Amino acid sequence: MRKVSKRGACKSASHQLFKDRAKNRVDDLQGVLTNLQSARKESRTYDVGLLEEQVHQMLREWKSELNEPSPASSLQARTNIYVPFSSERT
Repeated sequence: MRKVSKRGACKSASHQLFKDRAKNRVDDLQGVLTNLQSARKESRTYDVGLLEEQVHQMLREWKSELNEPSPASSLQARTNIYVPFSSERT
């Protein structure tokens, strides 16, 4: 069972790392979107195209990472592969 503080936050180091990375990504995305808004307001069409592509690239990378198997699911998959299934006992 996970240890939970009074605030309900998980004390797991991996969970904290996940939260920190997510916060950084949100900050990065907000920065790019702010730049995109400015570029649109100032009619900098070249910058708009670059920034839109940057947003799409960030989203593709994040989606790809989320689709990667976690270490726990990888371990489970390997365990299932190596467990012999036999209805006979010798």
